[in-house]
Amino acid sequence: MSEDTLLQKAQAGDANAMCRLAISYEMGLGRTQDIKQAAFWLRRAAAQQSPWALKKLAEYAKKGKLGKVDLGTEERIRERLFNMGNPARSDKVTVVANQTAGKILLVDDDPDILDHWNEYLLPIGYTILKAGTPKVALEIIKNTSDLKLIFFDFEMPQANGFQFMNGLSQLGLLSNLKVFICSVDANKAKIAHAKKMGVVSWLVKPVPPKKLKEVIAKTMAEIASKEEAA
Repeated sequence: MSEDTLLQKAQAGDANAMCRLAISYEMGLGRTQDIKQAAFWLRRAAAQQSPWALKKLAEYAKKGKLGKVDLGTEERIRERLFNMGNPARSDKVTVVANQTAGKILLVDDDPDILDHWNEYLLPIGYTILKAGTPKVALEIIKNTSDLKLIFFDFEMPQANGFQFMNGLSQLGLLSNLKVFICSVDANKAKIAHAKKMGVVSWLVKPVPPKKLKEVIAKTMAEIASKEEAA
């Protein structure tokens, strides 16, 4: 299987392809060794209930390879996966902080990524909303006032970034929102198409914390400037 095919299968939700991609990043097979990328694909495979990925993540946690998002034990990893698979728990809207100056919505089916990003964004002082599915994200958008920014994981099970943008456009919800797409894919054609649809920027995962904060600060400043001039 070619590297391009492997990546395409992984992005399409194939857990085995995700595991193979994680191994290649871990061992530096045909690509630069990158433990963060390996852990990223392991988490996505674990979300598909892959026992091997779950076990591997537990090993990473014990060896401290997961850094600040270290889940500590296999039991806690299992608990996270259970929460994801239980609609009554995973579809809950999570409000992390309740400050002024606008709200930011994070949309990703990986709860660890949401927690990791929240850890970086809390000090900024905005209200942080989190959603694990596009459906929940849409409900938040329709029912939340003063929502400014959305960071959407392109490879979501229910809808990809293009479908999500189409949905927002059809419902007339794009005019007051700044949408950012996040993805491990850096395909230039996809990025160009996303910008034509109104996406502010395409951020390649893993997004460095400094980059994330800079993007938010710059965009919020632009929004504030336009609101003052209006």
